Amino acid sequence: MTKSRRKKLDGIPGPEVSIRDKVLLMLKAGHSVRAACGAAGVSTATYFRQRASDMNFALDCDAAKAGALAHVESKLLEAIDKGELVAAIFFLKSRAGSSWGTASEVNESPGLLPLAEVPEVADLLLR
Repeated sequence: MTKSRRKKLDGIPGPEVSIRDKVLLMLKAGHSVRAACGAAGVSTATYFRQRASDMNFALDCDAAKAGALAHVESKLLEAIDKGELVAAIFFLKSRAGSSWGTASEVNESPGLLPLAEVPEVADLLLR
């Protein structure tokens, strides 16, 4: 038995892995459906047909995507725990966007008074 000399590129699985497993590995790594299909050598139409006809494949794909998302979320929470303000702001804007918009979004919101028009807030800010 000889070892394969094929170089693996960017974590793309080698030829010994099935098409189904290539797609799942790529999805689990956080790649898009299009990128996963490209790495596996199938069209996205084939992917969606297979998903529609094979419930186990659909569930495996959903689990792979959820795993990738959970990994990214855990890294974001680690950054927040380390005190990274940008990560905290991103998290708040993503999860509680209606209460954590940008200043321009707040200023454009109907029914909100500018801070200067709220005496108690202005007094606190000027202290």
